[in-house]
Amino acid sequence: IVCPVEIKGYKCCNDPNLQSMFEDVDGQWYYENDEWCLIVSSPIISTTTTTTTVPGPTETPFVCPVESKGYKCCNDPNLQSIFEDEDGQWYYENDEWC
Repeated sequence: IVCPVEIKGYKCCNDPNLQSMFEDVDGQWYYENDEWCLIVSSPIISTTTTTTTVPGPTETPFVCPVESKGYKCCNDPNLQSIFEDEDGQWYYENDEWC
């Protein structure tokens, strides 16, 4: 089984039924076990060996999409959403909105 984002230093989520917290060109992401993981609905099985060139300095690390507005992304993946707006689902963790 191959996780398509392992080459970028990320893992695929253990539970394929998680609700996405963020989406980008690679797919839907979730915060699990203190790190971001890609939600994959079905295992990807590699039947051939291929060589892939990974882009170097153009890769940018994940930035929480609401940090520019002064908020952090939540750490606890099991929080229940309090409300949703154009930025996504909001929760309250450690006396702060995230």
